[in-house]
Amino acid sequence: MKIFKFGGSVIKDSISLTSAIKIVSKEVNQQDPTSISNLYYIKQKNAKYAQNITLEKSSSEKRNKQNHLIIVISALGKTTSLLEKIYNLNCQNINYLDLLNEFYSFHKDCLKELNLETSINGFITDTGFIHNHEKQAFETLEVTEGLYEKCLKILDTSFEEIKIILNKNKGINNLSVYDKIISFGEYLSSKFFYYYLLQFGINSKWIDITNFIKTDNSFGNANIDYKVTEQNLLNSLSWKNGIIVTQGFLGSTTDNKITTLGKEGSDYSASVLASLLNASLIILWKDVDGIMNADPKILSNAIKLEEVSYKEMAEISYYGAKVIHPKTIQSLYEKNIPLYIKSFAKPDNKGTKIHLDALAINLPIYILKKNQCLITLYLKNYTFIDQAKINYILNFLNSYNLNINIIEQSALSLSICIDENNLCLSKLIVSLKDQFIIKYNNNLKLLTIKNIDLDKSKIIENKKIFLEQRSGKTLQIVFI
Repeated sequence: MKIFKFGGSVIKDSISLTSAIKIVSKEVNQQDPTSISNLYYIKQKNAKYAQNITLEKSSSEKRNKQNHLIIVISALGKTTSLLEKIYNLNCQNINYLDLLNEFYSFHKDCLKELNLETSINGFITDTGFIHNHEKQAFETLEVTEGLYEKCLKILDTSFEEIKIILNKNKGINNLSVYDKIISFGEYLSSKFFYYYLLQFGINSKWIDITNFIKTDNSFGNANIDYKVTEQNLLNSLSWKNGIIVTQGFLGSTTDNKITTLGKEGSDYSASVLASLLNASLIILWKDVDGIMNADPKILSNAIKLEEVSYKEMAEISYYGAKVIHPKTIQSLYEKNIPLYIKSFAKPDNKGTKIHLDALAINLPIYILKKNQCLITLYLKNYTFIDQAKINYILNFLNSYNLNINIIEQSALSLSICIDENNLCLSKLIVSLKDQFIIKYNNNLKLLTIKNIDLDKSKIIENKKIFLEQRSGKTLQIVFI
């Protein structure tokens, strides 16, 4: 079994959806070399382009004998950010309808552009027009009629459900409501992808991952109950279809309230499926060629790493590299399941392999995190901050789901660098202001350099440094 995960950074619109289908089709073809090749000409009605995609068709009986494939889909493009804005406006009693209409229009436009021909006329094979028996088989596919209407109904229903949920919780900031609203992005993208796989003749099955991945009630950043989740997957998941499509990022509590697994949690959920189902490998399709020693958008001469060990990848992710969710590695390491980071735009390229026996990385690794907040706390009577006070502060940080990127203690103060979250920061200040003097700076950056040579410390010159830590050959600075 293999796991493919397509994230929002690559699945942005109708064009990228068809590209993802092409990748899946190629995988299906490799599994069944006896399949018949067909060339489908796709006309995008509202775009100035057309694509030729070679797809392979094989009988369900043959395909079901092949290795299973699970496809994990994130929300399209910036959908999650848009839903977050809608939720936050509702919490503040501000009208959100313009943004919700934008959400609806974006998905509807995508459907219109993907409104593929339902007639067989004009479809050709590598050797000519489709044979009569193939034409008959294609025309009997359930979804060749009314595909657009099926997907539009799903979109309309979701649109109305979002409005009902928000209206019932107007002015209320509740993370369980937040998770429910955010979940619609993954729900719609995975449904669209599933239906269009069927349209292309690729037999598949859609499952609601929230029925399988069970978590605690830490809404916004839930923890998976691995034992229950494994039982659900092994006992309930039907493998009648060789290909399964589902959502990333989501789970649910024991009373079936939807939860999310933290920012970029689709990587994490894909790795959990890989581990619990003993997959042979997992591929994360990204907008980069692989793991680089720096963000190529920041460092133009960044170098791609051919392989990375689980340990080093876990460290890179922890320090803030956005390529992989920090929790992704652990479950794969325990089962020694190789993870590949591959380019969505260049799927035939090798990418980066993350596995147990990778050679150590010797060149410097640069990781930059933006939108940082540095908080410094002093006791009002300027006495020492002891361990009890530190634990008191950390408990509040944990209750507001504020993850610590750097922490530094002096005799009289405690400094903490976190990702910016103004809403939770306000709550923290209210909770601690009676005992502490609190100072903070927003809009900072956190740079981590692994394997740094001491003579390269000039990188911090001409920067206003707020905090600097060095541990062995790892340097971290918070600056502006």
